[in-house]
Amino acid sequence: MRTGGVYATYSRLSRFDENDPGYSVEIQPDRSEEFARSENASEIRVYADPGWSGKNSKRPELQRMIRDIKAGRIDVVVFHRVDRVFRNLKSLLEFVELLQKYNVRLVSVTEKIDTDKWWGRLVLAVLGSLAEAYLWQTSANITEALGKRRSKGNHLGRIPLGYCNGLCRTCTDENGKGYCPLYGGNDRPESMRGSIAVPHPIDRYVIPLIHELYVVIRMSFREIADYLNHNFITLPDGSQVLFRPRGSRQNKPKSSGFQNTFNRESIRAIIENPFYTGQVARYRRPKFSLEDDLENPENIQTPKIEGDSREILELFPGQHEPLISFETWKASQSLRKQKGSTPGAGNRAVRIYPLTGVARCWECFRELNQEFTLRGSMGGKGIQYYRCAYTHDRSSNRKPRNAPRVEGVNPVINSKNDTLVSKHRTLRADKLEMQVDQLVSKMVLPHSLDTWIAAYYLSKDGMAEFERAGYGYRQDLKKLQKLYVADQIDQPEFERRTRILQEKLNASLPTTHPDTASLPAEYRPFSNVWRQLDDGQKRTMLDIMFDALYFDSNGNLIRAVAYEPFREAMGLPEDGIIEQF
Repeated sequence: MRTGGVYATYSRLSRFDENDPGYSVEIQPDRSEEFARSENASEIRVYADPGWSGKNSKRPELQRMIRDIKAGRIDVVVFHRVDRVFRNLKSLLEFVELLQKYNVRLVSVTEKIDTDKWWGRLVLAVLGSLAEAYLWQTSANITEALGKRRSKGNHLGRIPLGYCNGLCRTCTDENGKGYCPLYGGNDRPESMRGSIAVPHPIDRYVIPLIHELYVVIRMSFREIADYLNHNFITLPDGSQVLFRPRGSRQNKPKSSGFQNTFNRESIRAIIENPFYTGQVARYRRPKFSLEDDLENPENIQTPKIEGDSREILELFPGQHEPLISFETWKASQSLRKQKGSTPGAGNRAVRIYPLTGVARCWECFRELNQEFTLRGSMGGKGIQYYRCAYTHDRSSNRKPRNAPRVEGVNPVINSKNDTLVSKHRTLRADKLEMQVDQLVSKMVLPHSLDTWIAAYYLSKDGMAEFERAGYGYRQDLKKLQKLYVADQIDQPEFERRTRILQEKLNASLPTTHPDTASLPAEYRPFSNVWRQLDDGQKRTMLDIMFDALYFDSNGNLIRAVAYEPFREAMGLPEDGIIEQF
């Protein structure tokens, strides 16, 4: 066994744990250096990568050590445990081959592994495979643990603008001092020592304002950002404030004179985030990967997310207080889809066609047995039209009249399709929309919806608030039932107490509130409500009510396929075929 020479000690810790000194980045090199001194090392070089994962070689100090190995500056590499170097078996074995190539010995202090001995190389391979298996298991356990935290309503990651962790005494928010009135004060007990996000006393008001500017005023993301950056907003207490975004972690400190401002992307992130509705979302994540390149870490590809990274896979009720209603958030998402991925340019009004998505061509359905939508378009003099997607696509792909002929290519003529094209006409939007207005206005809302409507009239949280209010009474009724079954109370007492609790529960219903007494008259008949909706709101409602609305070449509504209970509420037959108005 070789002794003496230059020894290199390597330590790594993917996360810091003050309660586990056996893994600390101070203990690891101490024990490795102690071993090197016991073997009369002429020089000890120290390499450490605190806060880095062992799944691949993309670590600065590990790469520096590899460069020194290739330069012949190291004779022995010493580490505390085998998993401190790699948790990837393939990379670990490649690292051992690299050491053998440059005649460098490898020693694990804890496992007493020495690659100068054959059994040491064998044990190294076995422990390396266990380290990799542990990494895969840890990844699965972390994913499962994060899923459980989300399902319990716990927020993961950075707390969004509008909330804070409630730890006012030790606040580290860059906008804290001089901005937040609670800065430096007592911690907020409702945050449960920082485990639950709580509404920020200032920023909580910017979230509903942003949604109002977007949905009601119809500002673009950029226009909202400019508005917030240049205007003081009056809060409910009468004070005025210029809202401040938190900015990214890479932003310079305020001492440098750098001032964070809202931008298009920060507004988009707020509009998309369902956290403000009191819910926690699960998004797509990249698959776990052990891809590695020992000597060329720059070639390691970052795992990509399959699909849309912004797609919400699941929503869980959160433990935090909502700042906007779920309906407000859904209205924002619906408007985003109508506008497309790019916000409207300048002050140009966004044209919304309420029948987009539900209007279908009856001629194509009857002749080709295929579904083709009617697309909204703007004609001359600002008149709006709908055109069948079938003919629209054919006309868009049609060659110019003077286009040169291609040698060997002959046009294929389909007389049936050409005849079908001739049947299509550009349909005036006002004629189509008037028929739909008449159909929807006939709808009679069932009385079973009265409670639900009254709940949202009284509270932005809807039935959720009244469910919480009646929760205690329902629990008391269950307890009372158990007492009666266990013969701990007699039947007269059971009936008396049940009647009292049921009366209290009924009194907590939104329909018993005096402010909702005249509410049904506001939405019966339903035409009263429908006339007050704008085109965007109508489009959202029609998408909820109908699977498809079929119009013929003359613009007549032939068939309306509605979902239940709307089909019954509008008196439509099961096949959807309707009589002309």
